Amino acid sequence: MNKHIKRLQTKLQAGKITADEYMEQLAELLEDELVTKEEHDDAKDFEVEDPNDKPIYSQADFDRSIVAKARQMVKKALTSKGVDLEKVDKKDLLDHFAEMALQGQKKGNLSVDEQELAALQVKAKSADVLQPKIQQLTIENAVLKAAGKYNPVNPKQVVRALDDYSDLLEYDEDDVLVGKSVETALAKLAKAEPNLFQSAEDNATPPPGDDNPPAGGLKGKAPGGSTPPPGGKKKDDDLKAQALEMLGIKKDQ
Repeated sequence: MNKHIKRLQTKLQAGKITADEYMEQLAELLEDELVTKEEHDDAKDFEVEDPNDKPIYSQADFDRSIVAKARQMVKKALTSKGVDLEKVDKKDLLDHFAEMALQGQKKGNLSVDEQELAALQVKAKSADVLQPKIQQLTIENAVLKAAGKYNPVNPKQVVRALDDYSDLLEYDEDDVLVGKSVETALAKLAKAEPNLFQSAEDNATPPPGDDNPPAGGLKGKAPGGSTPPPGGKKKDDDLKAQALEMLGIKKDQ
């Protein structure tokens, strides 16, 4: 509110000036451009409050009216949804509604939690079953990759034998088997149980005049590129068939 108008209204309310004096001074403020035309027109409608006047309705009356209206609206809404309120006192209606809302919220949250828990339990069971299988297949794959170097007689037997060297197998942060650790385990297994692997003599023909073929577990042709004996190809075919069988692929007969 404009400070000049407020000062005039305070004087008028206190009885220091008459209503006519108020209007005259208000006109002077407009003439002196201390108030706008809109402020002047609004101030002309100012009425002095009678100290003896009392409000028709008290604040308590308004409060009771608001509460009654709220109860009426809540009752209408609940009844339209089929909620039975015959045994509920109107004074307890809002409390009853709040309790219903709270129970519904708890029930809803519990239902969601149960669904999430059931889904997590299914996933956990699947993980428990699949994790060992995945690790087993990973080891089998690593053995097949190293087959050219260590020549397992039966890859499945080698995989089973590696269980005794599981402490040497390492996995990265993504739970993927580190290939180098498999080679380390295979090297120790080859020394401890050489019967699980084919020697170089089984697949390579020594050069002419050499009565002592090279030792070791490496598979390959003898120096000079000499051809392996007829039995070597069959062993290679058997090894490939075993590898395919490990992967679930059976060779057609």
